[in-house]
Amino acid sequence: MKILEDETESEEIEKLEASQTPILKNPYADNYEIYINPQIDRCDKKSIKLDEEGCLSIPGLLGPVIRKEKITIEAYNLKGESFVGELDGFFARIVQHETDHLDGTLFIDRLSPAQLADLREELEEFELDFQSRREVGELPNDEAISTRLLELEKLRT
Repeated sequence: MKILEDETESEEIEKLEASQTPILKNPYADNYEIYINPQIDRCDKKSIKLDEEGCLSIPGLLGPVIRKEKITIEAYNLKGESFVGELDGFFARIVQHETDHLDGTLFIDRLSPAQLADLREELEEFELDFQSRREVGELPNDEAISTRLLELEKLRT
C-alpha cells in the first residue's frame, strides 16, 4: 500500500488504482481511504452528469463521459473488513472511473461513436507515439509485459 500512498501524492493525479501500479491485488487508494476490491452496488439512475474526463492511461486526451452523481460502493479496508460507502459528486465520478479500470474499461470505451470520431486524430497520434516508443525500447513489448506479470504473480503466491 505504500506504493499507492506515494503515487497519489502527485498533484496531477486525482486517484490511482492497481492497474496503474505494480501491485496484483485490486486496491484503489486515495489520501484518506483505501478501497480493496471495490464494487459499485447501487446507483441513483436519475442523477447523471456529463463531464469531461482524462486519464493517465491516455495522457492529454479528454472526452465527455456520462457518470452517476450518486453511488453506493462496497469494499474492504486494510484490515479485511467489509464496508459500504455513499459517494456523490466528483468523488463518485472518480470511483466510477477507477473501478472501470479494474474491469478493463477506459473512459474512451464509454464515448458515443460520434464522440470517439471527434477524438480519432488524437487517438491515432497517441498510437503512433506508443508504437514508436516501443520500437526504440522506451516501452516494453507484450512479451516483456507478460513475463513481468508472471514474475509478479509468482511473488504473490
